[in-house]
Amino acid sequence: MRWLVTGFAVGAVLGLAASPAAAQDPGDQEWNDQAVEEGIQRGIAFLWSQWSNGHWREPNPNAQGILPVNYGGRTALCAYALLAAGVKPQEPRMKQTLEWLAKVPMKGTYARALRANVWALLGRDSSYRKNLADDVAYLMHGIDGRGGYDYVPHGKPMHASMDPRSRPRNVRYDNSNSQLAVLGVWAGVRCGAEVPLWYWQLVERHWAQDQQNDGGWCYQQKGNSYGSMTVAGVATMFICFDALYHKQFVQCQARTDYPPIVKGLNWLDRNFSATNNPNKGMNHYYYYLYGLERVGLASGYKYFGKTDWYKMGVSALLGRQRGNGSWGDVVDSSFALLFLARGRHPILSNKLNYPGTWNSRPRDLANLTAWVSQRFERTVNWQIVHLDAPVAELHDAPILYISGASAPQFTDQGVAKLRQFVNQGGVILSEAACNRAAFTLAMKKYYQQMFPDYELKRLDPDHPIYKLHFDIGGMDRGLSAISNGVRLLAIHAPAELSLDWQLNLYSTGRDSFQLGANIYFFVTDKGILPPRGVSRWPTARAFVPVQTLQL
Repeated sequence: MRWLVTGFAVGAVLGLAASPAAAQDPGDQEWNDQAVEEGIQRGIAFLWSQWSNGHWREPNPNAQGILPVNYGGRTALCAYALLAAGVKPQEPRMKQTLEWLAKVPMKGTYARALRANVWALLGRDSSYRKNLADDVAYLMHGIDGRGGYDYVPHGKPMHASMDPRSRPRNVRYDNSNSQLAVLGVWAGVRCGAEVPLWYWQLVERHWAQDQQNDGGWCYQQKGNSYGSMTVAGVATMFICFDALYHKQFVQCQARTDYPPIVKGLNWLDRNFSATNNPNKGMNHYYYYLYGLERVGLASGYKYFGKTDWYKMGVSALLGRQRGNGSWGDVVDSSFALLFLARGRHPILSNKLNYPGTWNSRPRDLANLTAWVSQRFERTVNWQIVHLDAPVAELHDAPILYISGASAPQFTDQGVAKLRQFVNQGGVILSEAACNRAAFTLAMKKYYQQMFPDYELKRLDPDHPIYKLHFDIGGMDRGLSAISNGVRLLAIHAPAELSLDWQLNLYSTGRDSFQLGANIYFFVTDKGILPPRGVSRWPTARAFVPVQTLQL
């Protein structure tokens, strides 16, 4: 069981198609990030090759001249993928696209939701922030009485004083429209939009009621679970978890398993595939990968089952990419590009999963990395790792974060792996969740075992870690560290940082966020993190001399 604390009709509307080429199994091959970058650039070039006069070709009006329901959605999806892949809003073609999107009338759920995500990628200070607010309000008030959505939202504007149960219920819905609508609303929340509690309660109720007995989801209420709808359900429930329950983890006694997510992740563990849409074959395959990437980033999990979801997905996508850089039409290609680009973002920190109270603050790193990404306009992610994996897997990130509300129990083999990770250039950041002294005492013993020649000492209040980027105001946060005289090997916080991160206390807990950023910059010497999958430690190879001198 996963312990957290952590379709459809896109084909009919936007034109989803699958290409027949077989995927390649990466096996134990060394990771080739250059191939990923080249695949992304070829995908970008293909999308631009299909662009004309500010947009991509949309479905034609009907005989009466009425625009299709989701007119503009294809252009919004392509723009979303290109922005996520690094195309700048100032690029002349993108600038023209944004202007076209701002003018086109949209009433479809898909189109509005995708356009909201375009505006969100432009940042909080964008000149299109009113457009984002309008799209979010349209989607939020369009939810039906059971918490779902159809191709065109059913609801009418709703005031906070109205009872959500009075909204229309006996209407058509599907879980593909429903997940895209919520994703559009959540895009607004990330940019500062205020969404009332009743909305998230309706969304949670809908998805909880639609979850199948096996833990998965399907297109509508009853049916056989399959991959693209299950990742939609899990990703949506992560959004609900963050919106409704993140404040419950003030006390370390709170349960950290959220049943809908646990059951959904267990379904993915049992049924995961990167080469097809589980229980649907190649139908909606690229849409499934887009949802899979969202779940991987939201959960922090590096693996589904025993599979590295990103590396396996990359192998499948690069094996299917066509000579013109596409994966079929612009819709499939946009979903594929979103998977490659968003999944590739650097990992700022790994969080160690170990037997014990490792996850008292389930969304601490998720919230910290989101804050760092917004503050520095450089997207970074996080992930969860464990000590059963090879040490090389720990090097996805420069920092290994170990949080605990009780004394951890590491094996000698685990301690040896932690030592090797640090000796190869990594840094451990340990933190006593809930300020528990038992964790601090235990970590002191483990540090002594790992580094018998060096002592854990309290950092001077003038240490650069308090001033490197943000000046914490001379405030001594009580950090201790182990140094070998050249660099810090480990940093320990006996007073927790994770509660402020968990609760998103950007104002009252500002110092904790700023200190997290300072630690990041100190460990990396303000350097640029490599993309996901690129180890900071070279792959071990047997030495083979180029030539031998005969003496």
